[in-house]
Amino acid sequence: MVPENAADCKCPKTDCPRHGNCNMCVPYHRDQKGDLPFCLRPLAVKS
Repeated sequence: MVPENAADCKCPKTDCPRHGNCNMCVPYHRDQKGDLPFCLRPLAVKS
């Protein structure tokens, strides 16, 4: 389960309306931007 309001959000864009809200942030980045949010990028495997 993804936290709705992550108090430990590592994203540097603190003025973003989705900052700290994983349920909004992750789908936005995957569906609208075609990438991963800041917090998930280190987990991505580079090929």
